[in-house]
Amino acid sequence: MKKNRKLMMGMLMVILVTSVGISIFQSYKVSVYERELTDVVRKHLQSFAANAGQVEGKRIYAEQYANITAAQEAYIVLSEKSAYDEREWEESLPGLFLKLKQVMVNDEEKFREAFSDTGGRRLMFDISDDFEDHESIRKVYELLN
Repeated sequence: MKKNRKLMMGMLMVILVTSVGISIFQSYKVSVYERELTDVVRKHLQSFAANAGQVEGKRIYAEQYANITAAQEAYIVLSEKSAYDEREWEESLPGLFLKLKQVMVNDEEKFREAFSDTGGRRLMFDISDDFEDHESIRKVYELLN
């Protein structure tokens, strides 16, 4: 009876240690994945900001659109928030992504004007450093309106 009890305790310890190890490993994998997604969003926002407002070259314009699309998709996976009210939407990164894409598709002139000076580009670089920079997001949103 004592032997069975020791065996059960040993097996229970092995299961417990294995479970804790797997949990720690999964947590590490999630944090690495989040860092990689953050880097993807940052890289694409910075790439967009470097060429923002250029509409003459169709290739560069398409690259800008692709950068916004890639950043948007990575941010959607990264984001934990699933709903925004109307006021929050105009200060959120997902709202800005959609507005940028809408202006790029429908009004190249407005897009060029929004990023004609370095202010719009600087704001996009600021947003790439802090995805929750609501003030910069709102300012870019206003430039696009």
